[in-house]
Amino acid sequence: MRAIATALLLALPAPAAANDKDAARAKLADGIGLYDRGDFAGALAAFEEAYRLYASPKLLVNQATCHAKLGRPVEALALYERFLADPGNAPAALVEEARRAAEKLRGEIGASTVTLAAAPTSVVTPPALAAPATPAAQAESSPPIYRRWWAWAGAGAIVAGGVVAAILLTSGGDDDGSPASSGLSPGEPVDVPLE
Repeated sequence: MRAIATALLLALPAPAAANDKDAARAKLADGIGLYDRGDFAGALAAFEEAYRLYASPKLLVNQATCHAKLGRPVEALALYERFLADPGNAPAALVEEARRAAEKLRGEIGASTVTLAAAPTSVVTPPALAAPATPAAQAESSPPIYRRWWAWAGAGAIVAGGVVAAILLTSGGDDDGSPASSGLSPGEPVDVPLE
């Protein structure tokens, strides 16, 4: 986080008034210091003030990170989505980090929709509060079979059964009809050369 925040500090776009840009950089530096000390609420306030002074989309990532640290995944996801909608000239690493964080948050909160607004807040409709779906709608929205755990467990069981059957069928016995022997006695140590 510190490296990204420092990169943001140096990469704020140029077209703002010099005083606003300098004030935004100062607030960003304050926010980074507060974040490093674990004061996520204070850091969030500083990052929000920096964004108010100079609306660089990169500052939204800092705000989103603070919201996530404060246990506010809905707000964090909205800010990441807002950043990803228009990252400006943000470094590719920052865009990718924001994409991964947003994906993780989507999984955590199970959001069905995120509506981006002009303000840094958004509306999320959790599945529990959404209107109950009809059976036809549920069938249409259900994930494909290859995304279900039980399909992969069944496929694994079939493959494992096939491997066991192949081993049993190919290890019939010696030429004299007796079962195959490994030459080991139970409880006897195995002398294996160590390399």
